[in-house]
Amino acid sequence: MSTSKRKKLSDSSDLLALLPLEIYQLIIPRISKTDLVNCSSTSRSHRRKLEGNCFQECKIPWDAIDTFLESSLDKSQCEQVRLYLSTNLTNSKKAEWNDLYKLLSKLKELRSLVLETSSSSIFLKYQPLDEKQTGKVADLSLVSQFRFAKFEISHLRCFPQISSLSLQNFQICKDMFDFQDYRFPNLTSLQLANCTWEFPVGLHLIFPCKLQKLVIQLDDSHSNFTLSERFLSLLKFHKDRTCNEEYYSHLKHLEIEVKGKYQPFCNWLQAPCAGLTTLKLLGWKLNSLGDLDAVFKDKFPNLEMLEMSISNEMDLARCRSKLQRLLPEARIKLRVSDA
Repeated sequence: MSTSKRKKLSDSSDLLALLPLEIYQLIIPRISKTDLVNCSSTSRSHRRKLEGNCFQECKIPWDAIDTFLESSLDKSQCEQVRLYLSTNLTNSKKAEWNDLYKLLSKLKELRSLVLETSSSSIFLKYQPLDEKQTGKVADLSLVSQFRFAKFEISHLRCFPQISSLSLQNFQICKDMFDFQDYRFPNLTSLQLANCTWEFPVGLHLIFPCKLQKLVIQLDDSHSNFTLSERFLSLLKFHKDRTCNEEYYSHLKHLEIEVKGKYQPFCNWLQAPCAGLTTLKLLGWKLNSLGDLDAVFKDKFPNLEMLEMSISNEMDLARCRSKLQRLLPEARIKLRVSDA
């Protein structure tokens, strides 16, 4: 039998190729991205059905935006895009200053956008965008390759509808002017990785929204920030005149992870976040079991899950027993921090 006849017979008898699209959609979430790409490469019929799903998540160099848009790839289901800085400095000299208008206009299903930048976030301030192009974007992430790059929330004025914001390697500054129009009414999730902010400004003045989730992560190069008044004011904001206690009352999830030489002590946490359902304190120190009373006794009535990793030597069994008495309704995860 000739190769062409065998191929035709194989396609016609391939059960996967004959499955209705609805069944494909049930199978696809259970398949890894690698297997999905491999499956789409087995035959033309598979490629026709799966190509759109293969490109739900795309990683594109800044200097290749036009090439991506002009390609024949099925981009109709593209939901997540990461624009990264090319290692070829000659081709990426414009880097993040490339125009985002075409990309956001053509990707109708785009929901998540990750933008790498060589310095600050100011490039977004000059993008020719409006809510018509950006209103569909719910999750926005900015990653700077430069430590302590400047970020101001007014730089995001073209993304007023975001519900989740992630920043990495930024020095967060208070805007010179108070932009009342850029209050981000839908922003409920904020993640700060290796970010610091100016004193005496509190986070509630920089991100004036009703946060439900706050995640702060500091590695060894930024762990000394935990010694600053700015960090302490976050943990003790009920005693800080510049902080609004009501602002934090909406929090449901709080996670603070510190890696490195300078790690906070658990008794620093004096914030009255009574609405918390999830609390993660990773890489913290514990002076004594008595500190657990000071931090947790009658403070978190709605807590459902507590995860702690302790960096200094403590009797974990006694700590766990103490926490279970203080938080009888919560699920406790307790471990020693990684070295």
